[in-house]
Amino acid sequence: IFGNVHRPCKHYFNIVNNNHVNSTPTLSIMVYIMSILFVSIFPDFLAIFSLITIFGNVHRPC
Repeated sequence: IFGNVHRPCKHYFNIVNNNHVNSTPTLSIMVYIMSILFVSIFPDFLAIFSLITIFGNVHRPC
């Protein structure tokens, strides 16, 4: 996550496209699992901030 925050959005978006082409359910499951891990590892505030960053990069055009 911290690496993705500091990398250009286009680069991150291309990685998502390459790994999950036409597989929105798979991407959703991945984000769901990642969210569980974040809540378990990081404090709530940091987890929420990380999730907002992920959803922002995935769902917003670069």
